[in-house]
This record gives sequence, structure tokens and C-alpha cells, in this order.
Amino acid sequence: MSKIVDYKEIDLERGHDFAHPVRNEKVIPSLKFATEEDAEEITKIFKEVYDGTYPYKKMESVSEVLSMIRDPNYYWIIFKLKTDITIGCIGAHLEFEGKRANLFGFAFRKEYQHKVNMNTASIAYMVAPVNKLRDQILIWYGEARSSFSSIQYLTNSVGLRPIAFLPNKDIFFHHPESEFLFVMYNKNALLKYRDSKKPELISPAIFCYFYAFKKYNLELPTIKNYANIESELNNSEIANKRAQLLRRVERDEFGNELISFSIKGTDSHLQFQYYKNIKIAEKTIFKVSTTEELQLF
Repeated sequence: MSKIVDYKEIDLERGHDFAHPVRNEKVIPSLKFATEEDAEEITKIFKEVYDGTYPYKKMESVSEVLSMIRDPNYYWIIFKLKTDITIGCIGAHLEFEGKRANLFGFAFRKEYQHKVNMNTASIAYMVAPVNKLRDQILIWYGEARSSFSSIQYLTNSVGLRPIAFLPNKDIFFHHPESEFLFVMYNKNALLKYRDSKKPELISPAIFCYFYAFKKYNLELPTIKNYANIESELNNSEIANKRAQLLRRVERDEFGNELISFSIKGTDSHLQFQYYKNIKIAEKTIFKVSTTEELQLF
């Protein structure tokens, strides 16, 4: 516990070096927030680790990584040895409006994997930002590859807990691979800001909910019959709004598509990112004023 308290005070702007290990102990890499000078090295790590096959090509683009480093809604942390060799990295997208942060891009050069003490460094890279942003970010989440139990272990050791299994979610080294979704909640996310109204679930969602119900001591839900919900929809409203439905597609230089749907004359919308090379859609956000609008989207 004392180590965690100490790690809260780590200044990642200046960087942090750990004490030199005693004999036969693994070296703990130093860590710091990445600067613009580190952008190219981060892209090299992804190219080396994944042999140029990393599915999210932004991580292989110096300009894209530079853009994230400059953006206050992102940060990158790099891991270095005393010899000033950058051996790994991890990024975070800070979604301040929703008080959540997405951890991504954890990559380590192959020749240093299992040869340095990443357990201590990992706890430090989580504790310091979580403490600094404790009033702004209440939920931290990220995905861990199913083929690497060591990554799952590290993710669990820093306080994130598995909450969902995503079958064949990504493609690594040209092969489909499942991932685990890990999450860590600030207690205010579950207590202070949680809606007092009971959750309303359809029956297929019951087992998913009860996993979190037991883990986080949530309230019992109300079960809704899906057939009844569908029968309550106003089909005339759906037909009218379908005529006002707008679609927009924005493509980036990597072939990814940002697909948006909106209803003319309203603030209702649905948006998601489509990654054509791995054929998945994610990062879905939506706003609706009626169940009919959600059904339409």
C-alpha cells in the first residue's frame, strides 16, 4: 500500500526513475509522458512488435501520433531504460465529457518482453494519472488480447477488472483474435452519479448484467419483455422520421470510415467508426429523444 501512495506523487511530466534493482532482480523501466520528440519512436515500436500488421494504422503514422501527443484529450507514456532506449509505450484517450478514459496501444519491444519488471512500472503508470485526474475521470477501461495472459495479468494488477469477453474482436498478425474488456470505476461513478432509477433490461441482457451485479453490488433490474416494447412503438412516427434520415460518411487516409446518421431538424444522431481492414464497427455514440428514433437508427 505504501508503494501505491508513493506512486500517486510521481510527476510523469518530468519522468520517474526507479531504484536500481538488487542482484538477480529485473530492471524496472523508467516512465514519463511522451513529448513530440518521442512520436517517431512510438510508431517504430508498433511496426517492430507487429511486423507492420497492426490493424490500427494510426499507430504507425508519425503525424497521427504527434497529433495525439499535442491533443490535451490524449496522452502517451513511454518506458525507457537507463541507456535511454525506449522499450515500450501506452496511450490514453481522455473523454472528459463522459468522465472516462480509454487505455490503448500497450506495446513492448520483443527483445525486452519478460526481461524487465513491468509489474511495478504498470502500477505506477496507472496510479499517477488516476490520482491526478481523480475528479475528472471516473471510469478507466481498455482491451487486453486473449492470446497474452501476461497482458491480462498486468491489466488486472493495476486495478482494472475483466467485465466482458469480445469474441474475434480484432485481427492481429492476419488472424482473428478475441479480447477482454477491462474496467476500473471510481466509487463516485457507482454511487454519486449513478441514476437511482432501476435499470430496465431485456431478457438476453440478464446474464451480462448479473456478472456486474455481483462484482459491484448493483441493484436488481426490471425485466422488460422485448415483444411488448416492439408492440408499443409508433410505426407512423418511425416512417415519418425515416424520410428525414440523413447519412454521412467521412473517410480518412487509412480507409477508416466515420459513419453518422441524423434526423433532419432534430439533435438526434448515431455515429460509429468503421475499420474496413478488420471489418469491425466501434466507438458508437448516439442521442435520441424517443424509442422510435433508436429503432430507426
